[in-house]
This record gives sequence, structure tokens and C-alpha cells, in this order.
Amino acid sequence: HSDAKKQVDIVRVANVEGRKVSILGPSSIKWTNCPVKTEHGDKVGIENISVNDFKAKCSFVSTTKNHFNEETESLSLYLKQIERLDAPDSPPTKVVIFLPGTPGGDSATLENDLINFSKLFPDGDAHAYTTEYRGGGRSNRLGCILSQAETDGSPSGFKIDWEFEFEACIQEFKEEHNANDFSVDQIALDVLHLIRSIDNQIAAQNPINYYIYGYSFGGYLINRVMQYYASEDTSFSNEFTIRGIILDGPQSPGPDRFDYGTWDIPVEQVGENILEYCDKYEECSHKFLDKNFLPMKVYPRLQHVFTKLYNNTYERHDHEDRCYKNVMKYSLLKHPLMLKRLLGNMIGDCSLRSYVPAIIHRLDRCDEIFHKDVTTVMKVLTEYFEKLYGDPKRVPRKSTMLLSNIAYSELYSSNITVQHMREIVEKQYFAYGNFDEAFFRSQWPTVDPSNFVGKPVDLSKLDVNILVMVGDLDATTDQTKINSFFKALNTKGKKSLLQFDHTPHHVVRNSFMTESDTNSTCGMEVLEDFVKNPEENVNFGCKTLLVDPAFNGNKELNLQWWGVEDIWNGLYEVPGSAPYVSLWLLVGVESATLLASTLIILFCFYWAVYEKCQVRKWRKKAQSNDGYNTL
Repeated sequence: HSDAKKQVDIVRVANVEGRKVSILGPSSIKWTNCPVKTEHGDKVGIENISVNDFKAKCSFVSTTKNHFNEETESLSLYLKQIERLDAPDSPPTKVVIFLPGTPGGDSATLENDLINFSKLFPDGDAHAYTTEYRGGGRSNRLGCILSQAETDGSPSGFKIDWEFEFEACIQEFKEEHNANDFSVDQIALDVLHLIRSIDNQIAAQNPINYYIYGYSFGGYLINRVMQYYASEDTSFSNEFTIRGIILDGPQSPGPDRFDYGTWDIPVEQVGENILEYCDKYEECSHKFLDKNFLPMKVYPRLQHVFTKLYNNTYERHDHEDRCYKNVMKYSLLKHPLMLKRLLGNMIGDCSLRSYVPAIIHRLDRCDEIFHKDVTTVMKVLTEYFEKLYGDPKRVPRKSTMLLSNIAYSELYSSNITVQHMREIVEKQYFAYGNFDEAFFRSQWPTVDPSNFVGKPVDLSKLDVNILVMVGDLDATTDQTKINSFFKALNTKGKKSLLQFDHTPHHVVRNSFMTESDTNSTCGMEVLEDFVKNPEENVNFGCKTLLVDPAFNGNKELNLQWWGVEDIWNGLYEVPGSAPYVSLWLLVGVESATLLASTLIILFCFYWAVYEKCQVRKWRKKAQSNDGYNTL
């Protein structure tokens, strides 16, 4: 959707940090009823909740293509609101804007969060909105059009092939766009323009308190949004009230800033932590037994797996050859980087991280007897690969070009080289391993983010509450950097940093509890309390209910991902293949059959002898008692 060449209403020009910023008048919002979920299906991640209990409306909101240029064409920003079906028509007193986590991502990943949040406000006192950043999703998505890299006829389908197509996409971006038009600065001002437009529509009857929620990159972005909001030159804080900001596993803007070049480092630490949990729980640790049937540490077994499969100097025994040959048949396992990537991403998924020890266990024991483990492991890895990298035949909403623009032009430190990134990953067993794509960074136009990078927002003159939530198993957020960022934050309101045990990235979605009166997550309950009671300290009572890691999965998911119920020992049969019988099972069955046959024969022999002896005994007794006829 585009309103190209259409001029937007500029009400004034402010001087911020030595640059002129165009302050736009509120844009009109014309709502259209739309489906609650962008993706098919009615599951929302929480039990006993259906999309049929909610309603949604969508709109496009005009903004300027460049907030730092008074004469520019417009862009359209996608805006969506979700609320309960039975919500009253009265205007709210609170509005929460949910910002996506990935530059270039779409808002579909947040729709479940909006549903679960709205469920907690049956009186409709708080409304939930989400948007998509300029250049991504349905907000004038940046694509690779001229080279047709995102068409069904390209070698990788709708996915851009990094090796063969991406250079042409870079050239197209340079010719058609300005990197500064799709920068963090522009997106931050878009967010404030959206709030102003919403406020103009609904705040006539009641003053509204606004809250901005962002996870991952969304949390990074909020820091810049609030810098513009707090600026006396923009006067945004005089026109509407932002009462609180919620940073969920944010990327740190400073003082120790997030850097794409080093973001693999915390992934390894979280991977180790998850395996240490396995060491503590018998259901997991007792799968890794040595020759004396004593539990072994899991992390060294992972090291052994990589040595066995990928170290050319490793002397494989004859019984390991069949396993090795089986592994090398699969492209996903031929190179250690792909296995590292799959494991590194899997530990960030609350449902699938429990599979990591089982994968290690099967590859570790794989030999002449257990070579069939490879087929079973490949089932789950292939399923996850398709989920992770998407269906190449599916029309994309996410924008690789917007992600690349923000990542390459703003989120890499200039002193980080591709070689340095490669060296980091080579030392690890869990990684994202995106250094291959970083080869293109030198070809991408740069944007100077020095106006805000390394500078946590100063809200000392504004009564804005700050809530930072981080999972202790968050592989994407560097805990040390967040601690220094939080310490540097300054506000007139309250600020809280909460750590959620056993929780990965995206706390509001993934902080599951053993029990809950609201049938929600712990992070969502904390968010609800933060919005409902801004004057009170945040209630973190649900921390004691956070679930422990589980390592056996559940029957439904196991069948979906592994094709078997038992992820430790079940054997997946490829459809159409000859049935496979484990050697140990065969030996066991044959031994049991032989034993049973022997026992039956012995029993029959015993019975025959016993009966014959009994007859003789009674016959002698009858004869001795002259009772032969009676007998």
C-alpha cells in the first residue's frame, strides 16, 4: 500500500541535536475490520482462549518518507488493534503500543500477545495496538523486485539467495532508496506520529496514558523513541502522555551497546546453562551413563559429538563408521556450522530447547548398533530447519532488505571484522553464525547512529515508569550489557529490572507457569500489573510459579517434530522405507523366544514324569488296600 507523492501535514520544524525534524500533524485513521490472526488457525498459545472471542480492525496511517526533509513524499504505516468481542464501546484510559522484535519483521508475531493482553482487561480500559516498521510487512515493504529474487521462479523461491542473488538486491536498494529513509531515527519518529494520530482520534473524551512495549530490537528502538519524546524541542511530551515503557529482552543501545558482530557470544553461555540443567535433573542426566552406569556431564558429550563428526584427525573405530557415513549423507549435518546454528536457535524456543540433550545423546551414542538414530535426529532437525528458514514457496511479509539496512548500516561496530566473527563461532557449539551474510556489510551504505548509540535515555524530568524484563536463558540478550544499560537509565518515575528463571527470549510469551488464575504467562501478568497500577511497585509474585525445564517433551509435540513418542529411544521410520528392527531388539526377542521355548519343554517333561509317578503311586496304594476295583 502506498500513498506515493502525497504530501503530509507538517505543523512545525524542530531543531533536535543540530538537525531539523519535521513534526507532523496527526493523520486520519480509517479503520477496516480484519481477521484477528494473520496466520491461519485459532490457537493463541494459552489454553481455553480462541480468536473467536476477539475482534480486530486495521488501518494505514500516512507518514513522511523522511522526517528530516520538509519536502518529501509519504509512506503508509500499518496499524492494527485487537480487543475482546464483548469489550464496551467506551474509550480507554490506557493504550499499549506493541512493537515488533525484528527489523523487517511483521506484526503477526505479536498478535497472540495482543490477544492475551486484551483478555486481562474485560472492561476495555486498556487498548492494545501493534504496527509494522516502515519498509517491513505491510508498511511499504522493501523487496528485491527488479532482480526477481523474491519470486516463485528464482532459484530459492521467495527467499533471497545470499550467494547468487543478494549482490543484485544491494545494487537495487542503492539505486532505488536512501538508507537514511529506513533508519532507526525515522522509525522512532514514526512511532511517536502513530501515538499522536491515535490520541487525536480517541482522547477527546478522556486523557490517555500511553505505554510502549518492545521486545528485542523493539526495546532498542524505544530508547530512541523516548529521546525524541523527552526533547523539549519536539514538544511531544506536552501533547500526549507516555506513562511507561516496557523493554522485554531488549538489545542494549548503551553504554555497552548491542553489536551484531558479537551477538553469538551469549548464545554459547545459554547453551551451556541448559545442559547444566540437564545435569541436575535425573530424567535427563541418567540418559548419559558411563560404563559404570554413572551420569556423565552433558557438555563434554556435545564436544565429543563434534569431534567424532567433524575432526578429520579423529580415529573412528569400525563400529562408528556406519554412523559417520549416515551423518554425511545429510546436507544439514555435513558442515558443523549448520548444526551449531540449529542448536543455537533451538535453545531459544521454549518448546524445542528440551530436545537438545536428546539430540546430543543420540549423536553421541551413534555407532554400528545405533546408526538408525541419525534418521530420527534428522527428522527433528529438518522440521526445525523448515520452521527457522521459512517455506521458499511462501510469499514473504518480512523484509530481508529492511533488516539488512538497519543491521549493516547501524548495528555493527566498524572494528568488528568477518574473520573475528568467524573465530567466535568456531570456538562455540551453539551459535547463530550469521558471519557469512556479514560479507556484504562493506557494500551497504552506512548511517551514522552516533546521536543516540551509547546514550541511555534521560527521563529525569518526566514521570515515566520503566520496566525491563529478561529471561535467564535468553540467548539473544546480553545480560551484562542490559545491567549496565538499566543502571544508566534515569527517570522521575519508577524503574524495575526483573529476571525470569528458566525463561528464554520474549518473556511475555515464554514465561510459562505451573498454575495461574489468569491462565496467562508470568510476564503477561507483570505487564498487566505495570499498566493497571502505575503508582505501585511491580508485583512479581508469579516468579515462584515459573516452570522448570523439562527434557522429555510431550506426546503431541514429539510426534510432530520427531515422528516418535519417545525422543530418547524411539526410532522414526521414513514413509515408504523398509521396517527397521534394532539389533538389540532382535537379540532380545530371539533370546526371550528361546528361553520361553526351553521353559515350556522342561515344564511338559516335568509334567509327564510327575503324572506317571502319581499313577504308579496310586496303583500301588490301591493294590495294597485291596481297592483296585475302586481305583
